[in-house]
Amino acid sequence: MFPRPKVGPRSEVMTVTLATENLETGAQRRLRRGALWITAALGCVLAAGTALAETPAGLTRFAGTYTYANTRDHGVAIVEKASEAALAELNMVMRLLAKKAMADRFAINILIETPPGKVGMKTGSLQKVTSELNKPVEVKSEDGKQTGKVTFKFEGGKLISSLTGDDGSVTSTFTLSADGKTLQRDVHVVSKRMKKPVSYRLVYKRK
Repeated sequence: MFPRPKVGPRSEVMTVTLATENLETGAQRRLRRGALWITAALGCVLAAGTALAETPAGLTRFAGTYTYANTRDHGVAIVEKASEAALAELNMVMRLLAKKAMADRFAINILIETPPGKVGMKTGSLQKVTSELNKPVEVKSEDGKQTGKVTFKFEGGKLISSLTGDDGSVTSTFTLSADGKTLQRDVHVVSKRMKKPVSYRLVYKRK
């Protein structure tokens, strides 16, 4: 039999060192597994949050900039004709003011954005409004004296923008053609100052 090798002080130190390294490796392994578990859990939470903010199928087709398909005068004439019956009972001054407001606010361009779960829209010279779907957001008039709430919805493949205030409401329903090049805007206006609602249709082309 071969003689058993002697274990000196140096060998004992090496043995303890190796054992410590093995313990540290195991601890690191457990930490790594814990980190992976936490990462996976966070991933699930983030995924769930993303799912809540997902954009409905078909809505992204609307994203883009559109220009009225005819001249400004043509569009203003459509709005004025549709408003004749509703404005008939107003005095001449009020009718002129109403028509001027319609002409000034006629939207030649419409911008639509579709970030995840939201809709951003700029109609003509009005400020751009961005909001989550089905959640009203407060807006103010240019002079800051009036407030209202804008709500965006996506129903039946149509994008709907509703502005409600103390005086009434304006609802625009947007329909996009199959090729994505033509945007149809159906507007419905209800006001306490008018006994009859106003409805008209405008057509825009994608830029």
